[in-house]
Amino acid sequence: AMRHQNDVSPATRAIALWGVGNTAFGQGDLTRSAVVLRESAAIFRQIGDRLRLCLALNLLEATLRDADELVEAGEVLEEALWSFRANGDGRGELNPLFQLGLLARQQGDYARAEMLLNDGLQRRIAAGSGLGWQGAHVYNLGLVAEDRGDFVRARERYARAMLLFGETGYVWLQPFVLEGFVTLANRQDQAKRALTPAGA
Repeated sequence: AMRHQNDVSPATRAIALWGVGNTAFGQGDLTRSAVVLRESAAIFRQIGDRLRLCLALNLLEATLRDADELVEAGEVLEEALWSFRANGDGRGELNPLFQLGLLARQQGDYARAEMLLNDGLQRRIAAGSGLGWQGAHVYNLGLVAEDRGDFVRARERYARAMLLFGETGYVWLQPFVLEGFVTLANRQDQAKRALTPAGA
């Protein structure tokens, strides 16, 4: 279909490219996914379709992060955040804000990660966003606290995340929090204390 690109409108071509990028991402072909998603985003940007641009940027960022292209992933997330805000989409901007927090932690910028994840958490609370998403923020804030050596705060955040995930039925996420308790205990040389969450 892409061989007949001159026969279709730019919007149709951009949508088709997004589909190709999505399929490639699902198949683990990150190089092809990034190439076609960059082109898709460029077309959406050119024709002023901000909503679909945001969707393309979100998928492009995930592709780049999986490929360890962290600098470009951050740039893409910043553009996605700006695009959602330009659309007046307060809920839409929550995902890139969350992902920027995760990316900052991955890059070792714990102060920025703390700020972004806290900002996102407060926005989710104000927007009445689901407790599961709030739990995801709190859990990752626990990871940041642990990275910074603040083990007391990390434990408090893990405990809060466990409650939030339990209240919303997101029990499949609780093992990740339990793993956090295990690593926390091990980092404090409390091997016996680590046995209970490890067994759970």
